[in-house]
Parts: sequence; C-alpha cells; structure tokens
Amino acid sequence: MNRTRKMSQYLVGLFLITGALFLVSPSDTYAEITPEEAAAAFEGVNLGQSIATMNIMAEPNLQSPERAARSPKLVGQLKLWVTFKPNYINWRTIMYVSANSFKGTIRITNTSSGLLHGNIPVKKFAGHISQPLLRNTFQARLTGTAYYGGAPVGKAFGSGIIMWRIK
Repeated sequence: MNRTRKMSQYLVGLFLITGALFLVSPSDTYAEITPEEAAAAFEGVNLGQSIATMNIMAEPNLQSPERAARSPKLVGQLKLWVTFKPNYINWRTIMYVSANSFKGTIRITNTSSGLLHGNIPVKKFAGHISQPLLRNTFQARLTGTAYYGGAPVGKAFGSGIIMWRIK
C-alpha cells in the first residue's frame, strides 16, 4: 500500500511539473532569428591589432651554395582581419610576382579554453569565412604558400595573429 501511495505521489508531482512547464513555454516555438538580429546579438570587439599583415617571402633555392647564402625576398603580402555584421574572417593576398594559386589554412583557436575551433583550408587569394558565433575570445592565424604553375613562389612568414571577442 505504501509503495502504491509513493508511486501516485510521484506521478502527480511529475504531472504538475509538466503542466507548469507547458504554461511557461513560449507560444511560438518555431520563431526564427533574422541575420540582422543574430549579428546584433553577437557583436564583437577587436583585441589588439585589427588587421594582421604578413609578408610572403620567396625562399632561396637551397641546391646551390651561393643561392643558399641569399636572404629571402619579398614577393607579396597577406592581410587577415575580422568583421562584425557580417561575422567574417577575411583575407586578401597581394602578389608582387606572378602567381596563379594560393593554398593555406586558417587556424581558429578559442583563447579562453585553449581548444582548437577549426583548421579551415584556403584555396583562393582573397575571401572570407564565417567566424564562430560563441560568446568568447578567439584568435586566428593564416599560413600558406603561393604557387605559379605548381611551383612554390612564396610562403607567408610572420606572426600575423588577430584576436577578437564576441560579446
């Protein structure tokens, strides 16, 4: 008898909690947020430098001793920046020598937790990708190599890291 009474009390309590949740829940569960509302909700702040600029340097040909002694020469520049509204990580490569392709990787890290948020392949000289929409602090770095006809003509060097915080 005591067991039946406890079971009925449990079921009544569960029923009351379920009913209360039903009354409190929003009426339009399929409401969509617009891109403008999403951008406003996740407005961010640049931390440190707003644009990272890295030099693209031609590596000397190491097959001949006299060329190995030469210093690398500047063959282009790579710029990386973040925008809010729309939330993008942008890049642009400017080459001073002939190049017909660029391959690289954008590495995004959550600086609050130290976790890697993604390694995104880059296959164009310019473009953008969506940035994370989490309220946290992030950093991004783009590394890559420029090619002409399949032969590397320059590699991005430097510490071009951008940081931002999503509020």
